[in-house]
Amino acid sequence: MGQLFERQSMRAASALVAVVAVVAAMTFTPMRTVADDFLNQFRVQTFAAVTIPMDMISPLQSAALDGMSEEDKQRFEDELNQLGAFDTTFEFSKDNLPAPTSLDEAEALFGVIDAPDDLPDGFDGAPNAYLSEAGTASYALDTANAQALIDELGLPIYALPDPALYPTLEFGANVPAAAILEYTNDDGKKIMVGQMASPTLDIPDGVDMDALREEILRFPGLPTDLVAQLRSIEDWETTLIIPIPEGATSDDITINGEPGLLIEHTLGSAVLWEKDGVLYAVIGQVSGDEVRDIADSMQ
Repeated sequence: MGQLFERQSMRAASALVAVVAVVAAMTFTPMRTVADDFLNQFRVQTFAAVTIPMDMISPLQSAALDGMSEEDKQRFEDELNQLGAFDTTFEFSKDNLPAPTSLDEAEALFGVIDAPDDLPDGFDGAPNAYLSEAGTASYALDTANAQALIDELGLPIYALPDPALYPTLEFGANVPAAAILEYTNDDGKKIMVGQMASPTLDIPDGVDMDALREEILRFPGLPTDLVAQLRSIEDWETTLIIPIPEGATSDDITINGEPGLLIEHTLGSAVLWEKDGVLYAVIGQVSGDEVRDIADSMQ
């Protein structure tokens, strides 16, 4: 969270879209087999925080690559790269970051932007507004190559469909335009208020995400606490998982009658909620009570 506030302000809107796109693509997990010849779309209606152990990645990497020679590791990396093709309309570089503008100018392009009526002392100046364009991201998986690699590694994954029937599985994420208002006090601390229509994830025909999720959760080496947290999330069709670091806390709260999520850390706090198909977030170098008051003031 501290790194977020240390970045340049112009990165704000692009960062939000990038995070939402990646998290949506990785964590939307509908619980039914997709009907034939139909692409299901799933939207966010609620949030769930999951604590990610800081040492989770290295044990998994060592377990996966244990006993491999350097040549085998390179071959394994090449095979992973050949599993599918990723495509996106997003371009993240210092040359195409959104420029700040005024709230009035942003609303002329974006439409009505919900601004808070209540801010902590010192944050009552006019905000910088940032807009990001809508975009898409997709991944086309070569089913036969994926199954061959699964078999070679002996992974307990059996939910992929028959490659003869489904040679390619294409997953797609659609991310709407986003608006962010940035408030700064005299000490340089920041509060950012963002909104966007819910992103959607398209699941291809032939994939039983319920079975696939269950197999992934049974992977050896996954921390038992992480698995328990993931299993405790019941409504996978409409829940967006928010990974938080160890040391942060989260609470389910209500914002203007809508379910929301409060995250608190020594470096700052955040509130996320959804209303009428729009996702909102308030993130700031302030207390949890203060970001919650800001959110409650957005009627």
